[in-house]
Amino acid sequence: MGARTARLGFAGYAATLVVLVGVGFWNAWLMSRLGQGLGSNVDGQLKIMGAAYVALEALGVAALWLMSRAPLAARSRGLLVAATIVAGAALVIGLAERLLVDGHVVSYERVEWMLRVAGVTTAVAWAASEILLAVAGVRIAGAAGDARVRGLAIAAIVARALVLGLWLVPARLHWLVWVHRANDLLFAVLCAALAQVVMRLGGAESAQAAAPGDGRLAAEWRAPAEGISLYLGAGVARVVCALLSWGVMYGARSAQGVGDLRDVRAQLLMVATLSALATIAMLAGLWRISSAPAESRASGPALVALTLATIGFGLDLWGTYITADALDGHVGAAFFAMDALPIIGAIGGLIGLGAAVSLLLALASLGTALGRDDVAARARGAIGYVLATGALAACTLALSRAVELMVALALLALAVAIAALVQFLRAALAIGREIRARL
Repeated sequence: MGARTARLGFAGYAATLVVLVGVGFWNAWLMSRLGQGLGSNVDGQLKIMGAAYVALEALGVAALWLMSRAPLAARSRGLLVAATIVAGAALVIGLAERLLVDGHVVSYERVEWMLRVAGVTTAVAWAASEILLAVAGVRIAGAAGDARVRGLAIAAIVARALVLGLWLVPARLHWLVWVHRANDLLFAVLCAALAQVVMRLGGAESAQAAAPGDGRLAAEWRAPAEGISLYLGAGVARVVCALLSWGVMYGARSAQGVGDLRDVRAQLLMVATLSALATIAMLAGLWRISSAPAESRASGPALVALTLATIGFGLDLWGTYITADALDGHVGAAFFAMDALPIIGAIGGLIGLGAAVSLLLALASLGTALGRDDVAARARGAIGYVLATGALAACTLALSRAVELMVALALLALAVAIAALVQFLRAALAIGREIRARL
């Protein structure tokens, strides 16, 4: 099953790259027609083209996630998960950039700086993702004993690194766009070849985790149990840091001048550092959960949760940077923070909902594999609470002008969130105990 899923991912990524090259030629043709009196027709096509780029990037991230289901014998899952996370982060950065620019949230003084930083960041992220993909291709081809595909993957790594290096050169190299398109076609050929090679490893999937007859679990089950413990412990630390951060920002209300604001900024950065360490530990816990045996069917949802949580972590870091910049005494940064932070928070909230649902699906799969249908049902039931919490939170924000109704909805959302947390903890702790008892 894993080999077929990975094959679908490689084939899909190859098709995405080919279409992306076609869209690139379309873009070049449109750019050459600007100023020739084509009017709104060109504007409409440019908007369609922009939407096509976003859709292709999203399909590329989805294809990378499918690739991460490659057989364990390939020793490439970790690399492909990392490639998915990096590509997902690049996609979110690009979307946030378009949202801020199109919504005129960013001041004119910051537009050029933001576009430059976002352009470099996304270019490096996409290049890193494709290099990780090619390194995974080297391992897959090596495990399958295919020297030609392995050589092709090495050539793709070198070519992608050279293209990135040339792109970062300050000089304007007009011919570089054609080299980049040729590099995309090289990766498309590589992915098409890997789609065939990975099927040779289909018989190398991991064996059954439970030993026959005695009900004991194999050592591979230790990873999700340890991951659950690490995730829960780090989650408690993360909640404490969130409360401390709220307290620090509440204290900023009594600031009398720039000096006081900078003191608040120093406290915020200290709490943010502790929170970042706790978040990294939570990500490590998700990574351990994603290492569950293949027959548990928990690895896929856990990888989705890990990817979304990593993207959310990037948004948290961005929001912390914007807040710290605003507390440094810059008026323009303060106005920018007032406009940008609600948008970042809304996007982060949606990503957090997706991560929570994915993690609960992973726990439900673990419960089913362990024969604990009651725990699996509890985990699936918590998904409804999570979605209800998100819906109530959205209604609360939408009705911010009706204070009484907003407070009532906020209290209701808090109660539902507590119910979701209780169900999640009951399911996670029960699965951890069950695994340890049977190891």
